[in-house]
Amino acid sequence: MLGLMPERELTYAPSQVMHPQYQKGRRLWTDPEVADIVHRLHYGDPTLGWEGDPRLALYYREDGRWELQRLEADGEYRVVCRSRPGLALDLGLIRHLVAHDMRRKNALALQEEIDKANAKVAQDREDALASEANEALSKVVWGLNKDVGHHY
Repeated sequence: MLGLMPERELTYAPSQVMHPQYQKGRRLWTDPEVADIVHRLHYGDPTLGWEGDPRLALYYREDGRWELQRLEADGEYRVVCRSRPGLALDLGLIRHLVAHDMRRKNALALQEEIDKANAKVAQDREDALASEANEALSKVVWGLNKDVGHHY
Protein backbone atom coordinates (compact mmCIF):
# COMPACT_ATOMS: atom_id res chain seq x y z
CA MET A 1 0.00 0.00 0.00
CA LEU A 2 2.87 2.40 0.70
CA GLY A 3 4.20 1.93 -2.83
CA LEU A 4 1.02 3.52 -4.21
CA MET A 5 1.48 6.78 -2.30
CA PRO A 6 2.67 9.69 -4.45
CA GLU A 7 6.04 11.18 -3.64
CA ARG A 8 5.77 14.19 -1.39
CA GLU A 9 7.30 17.30 -2.88
CA LEU A 10 9.81 19.05 -0.66
CA THR A 11 9.76 22.82 -0.35
CA TYR A 12 13.02 24.54 -1.26
CA ALA A 13 14.25 28.09 -1.01
CA PRO A 14 15.49 29.53 -4.32
CA SER A 15 19.07 29.38 -3.06
CA GLN A 16 18.72 25.61 -2.51
CA VAL A 17 17.93 24.75 -6.12
CA MET A 18 20.68 24.83 -8.74
CA HIS A 19 19.41 24.27 -12.27
CA PRO A 20 21.76 22.84 -14.90
CA GLN A 21 23.22 25.36 -17.38
CA TYR A 22 22.25 23.11 -20.29
CA GLN A 23 19.19 20.90 -20.42
CA LYS A 24 18.63 18.81 -23.59
CA GLY A 25 20.12 21.40 -25.93
CA ARG A 26 18.60 24.36 -24.12
CA ARG A 27 20.59 27.05 -22.30
CA LEU A 28 19.58 28.31 -18.86
CA TRP A 29 18.49 31.88 -19.57
CA THR A 30 20.22 34.14 -17.04
CA ASP A 31 20.78 37.23 -19.18
CA PRO A 32 20.25 40.60 -17.44
CA GLU A 33 17.15 41.42 -19.51
CA VAL A 34 15.26 38.45 -17.99
CA ALA A 35 16.63 38.73 -14.44
CA ASP A 36 13.50 40.50 -13.16
CA ILE A 37 11.14 37.84 -14.57
CA VAL A 38 13.30 35.00 -13.23
CA HIS A 39 13.41 36.68 -9.81
CA ARG A 40 9.61 36.98 -9.81
CA LEU A 41 9.24 33.34 -10.93
CA HIS A 42 11.39 32.14 -8.02
CA TYR A 43 10.46 34.58 -5.23
CA GLY A 44 6.92 35.49 -6.25
CA ASP A 45 5.06 38.65 -7.15
CA PRO A 46 2.18 39.49 -4.80
CA THR A 47 0.82 42.12 -7.20
CA LEU A 48 0.09 39.29 -9.66
CA GLY A 49 -0.94 36.72 -7.05
CA TRP A 50 2.13 34.55 -7.65
CA GLU A 51 3.80 32.92 -4.63
CA GLY A 52 6.96 31.92 -6.47
CA ASP A 53 8.47 28.54 -7.24
CA PRO A 54 12.24 27.98 -7.08
CA ARG A 55 11.84 24.72 -9.02
CA LEU A 56 11.06 26.69 -12.20
CA ALA A 57 13.88 27.21 -14.69
CA LEU A 58 13.76 29.42 -17.76
CA TYR A 59 15.63 28.00 -20.75
CA TYR A 60 16.43 29.57 -24.12
CA ARG A 61 16.28 27.44 -27.24
CA GLU A 62 18.40 27.82 -30.37
CA ASP A 63 15.28 28.43 -32.50
CA GLY A 64 14.57 31.69 -30.62
CA ARG A 65 11.90 30.27 -28.34
CA TRP A 66 12.00 30.18 -24.56
CA GLU A 67 10.83 27.32 -22.43
CA LEU A 68 9.82 27.14 -18.80
CA GLN A 69 10.72 23.84 -17.13
CA ARG A 70 10.08 22.62 -13.61
CA LEU A 71 12.16 20.28 -11.47
CA GLU A 72 9.60 17.77 -10.24
CA ALA A 73 9.69 15.71 -7.04
CA ASP A 74 11.03 12.70 -8.97
CA GLY A 75 14.12 14.68 -10.00
CA GLU A 76 13.07 15.07 -13.65
CA TYR A 77 12.63 18.36 -15.50
CA ARG A 78 9.29 18.73 -17.28
CA VAL A 79 8.20 21.46 -19.68
CA VAL A 80 5.60 23.76 -18.15
CA CYS A 81 5.16 25.95 -21.24
CA ARG A 82 6.98 26.97 -24.40
CA SER A 83 6.77 30.20 -26.38
CA ARG A 84 6.09 30.73 -30.03
CA PRO A 85 9.18 31.82 -31.98
CA GLY A 86 9.96 35.48 -31.34
CA LEU A 87 7.43 35.90 -28.52
CA ALA A 88 8.66 38.46 -26.00
CA LEU A 89 9.05 37.34 -22.43
CA ASP A 90 7.03 39.54 -20.09
CA LEU A 91 4.74 39.42 -17.05
CA GLY A 92 2.14 37.65 -19.18
CA LEU A 93 4.02 34.44 -18.39
CA ILE A 94 3.35 34.84 -14.67
CA ARG A 95 -0.28 35.79 -15.30
CA HIS A 96 -0.61 32.62 -17.39
CA LEU A 97 0.93 30.51 -14.61
CA VAL A 98 -1.47 31.99 -12.03
CA ALA A 99 -4.49 31.39 -14.29
CA HIS A 100 -3.55 27.74 -14.88
CA ASP A 101 -2.25 26.84 -11.42
CA MET A 102 -3.87 23.53 -10.42
CA ARG A 103 -3.36 24.35 -6.74
CA ARG A 104 -5.74 27.29 -7.11
CA LYS A 105 -8.53 25.40 -8.82
CA ASN A 106 -9.38 21.81 -9.47
CA ALA A 107 -9.16 20.18 -12.87
CA LEU A 108 -12.92 20.37 -13.41
CA ALA A 109 -13.00 24.14 -12.80
CA LEU A 110 -10.04 24.64 -15.11
CA GLN A 111 -11.69 22.49 -17.81
CA GLU A 112 -14.91 24.51 -17.49
CA GLU A 113 -12.95 27.74 -17.89
CA ILE A 114 -11.19 26.41 -20.99
CA ASP A 115 -14.48 25.14 -22.45
CA LYS A 116 -16.09 28.54 -21.83
CA ALA A 117 -13.22 30.34 -23.57
CA ASN A 118 -13.35 27.90 -26.51
CA ALA A 119 -17.13 28.35 -26.80
CA LYS A 120 -16.67 32.13 -26.93
CA VAL A 121 -14.08 31.79 -29.71
CA ALA A 122 -16.43 29.50 -31.67
CA GLN A 123 -19.37 31.90 -31.16
CA ASP A 124 -17.26 34.86 -32.29
CA ARG A 125 -16.33 32.95 -35.46
CA GLU A 126 -19.99 32.10 -36.13
CA ASP A 127 -21.00 35.72 -35.57
CA ALA A 128 -18.31 36.92 -37.97
CA LEU A 129 -19.44 34.44 -40.63
CA ALA A 130 -23.09 35.44 -40.17
CA SER A 131 -22.17 39.10 -40.47
CA GLU A 132 -20.25 38.45 -43.69
CA ALA A 133 -23.16 36.41 -45.08
CA ASN A 134 -25.66 39.17 -44.21
CA GLU A 135 -23.44 41.77 -45.86
CA ALA A 136 -23.16 39.65 -49.01
CA LEU A 137 -26.92 39.06 -49.03
CA SER A 138 -27.58 42.79 -48.70
CA LYS A 139 -25.37 43.44 -51.73
CA VAL A 140 -27.19 40.78 -53.77
CA VAL A 141 -30.60 42.26 -52.84
CA TRP A 142 -29.38 45.76 -53.70
CA GLY A 143 -28.09 44.54 -57.07
CA LEU A 144 -31.34 42.74 -57.90
CA ASN A 145 -33.39 45.77 -56.95
CA LYS A 146 -31.17 47.95 -59.14
CA ASP A 147 -31.29 45.62 -62.16
CA VAL A 148 -34.84 44.26 -61.93
CA GLY A 149 -36.60 46.94 -59.91
CA HIS A 150 -39.32 46.62 -57.31
CA HIS A 151 -42.03 44.17 -58.43
CA TYR A 152 -44.28 43.41 -55.51
